Amino acid sequence: MHANVSGPHKKPLKQWDKNQEPPVCPVCHTKSVMSITKFGVTWVCRNEPGGKDCDTRVGCHKGTNIPLGTMAGAELRKFRSIAHDNFDFLWTHFIYELNITKHEARNETYNWLAEELKIPTKDCHIALFDIETCRRVAAICNPIKQKIKDELRNAKRKSCTN
Repeated sequence: MHANVSGPHKKPLKQWDKNQEPPVCPVCHTKSVMSITKFGVTWVCRNEPGGKDCDTRVGCHKGTNIPLGTMAGAELRKFRSIAHDNFDFLWTHFIYELNITKHEARNETYNWLAEELKIPTKDCHIALFDIETCRRVAAICNPIKQKIKDELRNAKRKSCTN
């Protein structure tokens, strides 16, 4: 494949790394294959050890073949989704609360999360996390998310009664 490859989105890829090694499946330890889907480029394990599909995959940065993180099976993808749900609520709230850009809010929230998790900032990305770290993210972020939601609900009630 080359730089002009495009998926169903019909837009040329922004960056095509010809030297990009296929990610290795953490289940069966074979190299993944590239698949272009309606979501863009995805690395997928096609090995079927014991007659079962590993079901591991990783999406790529938009318009590229560069993985967003590590390959994940269904269970890890579920936990990453839960972690993202809690984390993304925070940084999107901060865009409005602090009147900062999406980029600033996301970076600042990832910096804060790295401190909370006691890991280097460069390693703090949900697409790199295992199940236990995703659980920790949810445990750290969910109470704050709930507090913000409660405050927003209370503010809405106050404005309705005035």
